[in-house]
Amino acid sequence: KHLAEIEQAGLPLPSVNEIELSPLCPLDDELRATHARHGIQAIAFSPLGGYYTPGLRERLRTLPAVKHAAKRAGRPAEQVLLRYVTQEFGAVVISSTTSRANMRANLDLFSWHLEPDELEAIKLSDAEHECSYPMYQAGQIA
Repeated sequence: KHLAEIEQAGLPLPSVNEIELSPLCPLDDELRATHARHGIQAIAFSPLGGYYTPGLRERLRTLPAVKHAAKRAGRPAEQVLLRYVTQEFGAVVISSTTSRANMRANLDLFSWHLEPDELEAIKLSDAEHECSYPMYQAGQIA
């Protein structure tokens, strides 16, 4: 909706669009097409769930498909979630952490990948979508 309003006003579109993205708050097809059509790069915020939504963070980390992929890859669930967002949506992730171990793991995010069947399993792992910030539910921004 916001990108369409900018375009209709004759203003230049942004080169990046920071939106909430996770397996439970996915990038919808319409917004993905808008990004592709205009060369807009998605930047994911809250790919691990929001600070104020610990239940969502736990739900994401314990999705069976995420746990399975983490075990196969020998990575923590959080790394699987970050990799999923980069690999499935082509999004840039900016993960905040104060842990040196997590910083190192985040820098190593592109030395491995999720298998196609893992991507699909994570994508389909929970039909009930949930975002940390409801105004950014899939389909609200296009």
